[in-house]
Amino acid sequence: MGARCDEPALLIEDLSCHLGELVALGREVALAPGAALWSEGEPALEIALLLDGRVQVARETGGETIALRQLLPGAVAAETSTLEAQPRFTTLRALEASRVRLVPGTRFREFLRRQPELLEQLFWLQVRRVRSLPRRPGRSRSVVDAPTGLYARAFFCERLVAE
Repeated sequence: MGARCDEPALLIEDLSCHLGELVALGREVALAPGAALWSEGEPALEIALLLDGRVQVARETGGETIALRQLLPGAVAAETSTLEAQPRFTTLRALEASRVRLVPGTRFREFLRRQPELLEQLFWLQVRRVRSLPRRPGRSRSVVDAPTGLYARAFFCERLVAE
């Protein structure tokens, strides 16, 4: 949550400059460890602002789970599908007791319309995240190590070769 509001647009990795306004738009939900806030395939009607705890963004298909990313307090979990109320691409699961603020997609869209520069930041952040995903589907594996939050060695090596 250490981003400065005067940083160049493409360097901001979180919405800490805008958290107050986002918090006011939503409702709070508590998650127990292991609880899913949402699952892949469900309608994407809300975004989540992580207040406390740690959550994992994962793909859960065919009985396999691929951990894509861990989110820490201050992170916003949203998918482009939320902008159109389409089915979700990922599952969001609490790794530890967590509190999130759920903001309806309609309110989030209004929020972005008032701040078009923020929409551009989110777009480029999403592009970077998609580009960092594994290129080949594999057996159940994680992109990040759950205890440390660091990239897994196999994923790091794959990305190093790709870059």
